[in-house]
Amino acid sequence: MERVSRYQPMLVTLHWLLALLIITALAAGALVLAKIPNADPMKPEALREHMGGGALLVVLMLVRLVVRTRTAHPAPAATGSFALDRAAWLSHRVFYVLLFGQAGSGLYMALQAGLPDVLFGGHGALPADFWAFPVRSVHYAISRLLMALIALHVMGALYHTFVLRDGLLRRMWFGKRIVAPSNPLSPAHLQAQGKIVVITGANSGIGFATALGLARQGAEIVMVCRNADRGNAAMRIVARVASMPPLLFVADLSSLDSVRQLSTTLHERISRIDVLINNAGAAFAKREFTVDGIEKTLATNHLGPFLLTNLVLDLIRRSSAGRIVNLTAGIPVSRSSFLENLQGEKHYGQFSAYRSSKVGNILFTYELARRLEGTGITVNCVHPGPVRTEFARNAGGTLLFLSKMLRPIMRSPEAGASGPIYLAIDPEVAGTTGAYFVNCKQRKSAGITYDREIAAKHWRISEKLTQLNAGPEVREVCPDGRALSSTKERASHDE
Repeated sequence: MERVSRYQPMLVTLHWLLALLIITALAAGALVLAKIPNADPMKPEALREHMGGGALLVVLMLVRLVVRTRTAHPAPAATGSFALDRAAWLSHRVFYVLLFGQAGSGLYMALQAGLPDVLFGGHGALPADFWAFPVRSVHYAISRLLMALIALHVMGALYHTFVLRDGLLRRMWFGKRIVAPSNPLSPAHLQAQGKIVVITGANSGIGFATALGLARQGAEIVMVCRNADRGNAAMRIVARVASMPPLLFVADLSSLDSVRQLSTTLHERISRIDVLINNAGAAFAKREFTVDGIEKTLATNHLGPFLLTNLVLDLIRRSSAGRIVNLTAGIPVSRSSFLENLQGEKHYGQFSAYRSSKVGNILFTYELARRLEGTGITVNCVHPGPVRTEFARNAGGTLLFLSKMLRPIMRSPEAGASGPIYLAIDPEVAGTTGAYFVNCKQRKSAGITYDREIAAKHWRISEKLTQLNAGPEVREVCPDGRALSSTKERASHDE
């Protein structure tokens, strides 16, 4: 049972008093306008500007107050969406600011037209210069913004009610409590007792929040971090809530040798892997290459997880119900140049390189799920949405700029971790594989990710770049030291 604030009665009363004040101000303006002689050239425009949205505003506000007075929660409920919660917070405040502006302009107009005379039976009259700048501009802007905000809410409510059939915005606007279909952090619903969970990039952000969440559920956490100091600091925090001491392995996923060494260590230290969460990722403002001659974004975000997953598949097969979870992003790319520009050979941009690697994560997820069909291992990917982490700050460049712009609607790392935790241990998705999830719900990914031919080619390129089926000492490189990146490049090199 959720606690109701002791201030709720006072807040409801205050809302009703404010509503009464606003209605009084709007009514005063309407009364003055009604008394102005029809011959007054200002009357038609004043009526249109003041009364256009006044009645609708009053009805909407009263309905909302009545509904909220009858509920236990005067504040809008959480929707489960990283953007809608903050959009609701902002729209409610904008609504009331504009509503007070409309009421204030109505009261100002009433006083200018002679409200005292009207109240005692006289006729009001607007000054000839009443609609001069800036009064006209301010009044016009307030009216139009209010109408636009109302229209936006109405369209959103209709869309969610009749198209998505969830009534989300309607319930959010009128303050009814929204109960998510499943709470991925509920101990009563999810249990990870005895499960061995390997998480890459577990020292900060989503990876760290995921490690904490699963540790609280009883999982044995295996943390893979690039920096030993930060990894140890994170491990000590996880150990405080874990039922079993977590393990820490240091590895650089951009290095193929480091990934192979990590695989060897995992085989030596743990008996099986119940859940593998490929979370680690990076972005680089400039085009850089790894020690293997591979572009860093592709190497870190895709090839590292690709190689690690394939190398520890035998450990995952030892689990009674192994799961693989890949973190990705729902950013589409051009189908025509995707495979030919995996390493920025034609043109490089931080954001384009990042989104290509993330599309690669989805292609890898779907292709691996097809290859593991019938084994009992599930492979899914999740888009956590924009999350407030150190990722963008470390990346710099375009992503840092975008993160600053989107920060007001970004989720917390804990909210971002709900998706990976859900896919890692929730029984609802025990039989789901080859799927893309957003906010713990299965969604459609970009069209290119369903192209099996592209997925097969992408797999072969990844296989050759990582030398998956060769020894660690064998590497195919160009004369300039770069790893061969595409089938076309390899063909030309062989000739």
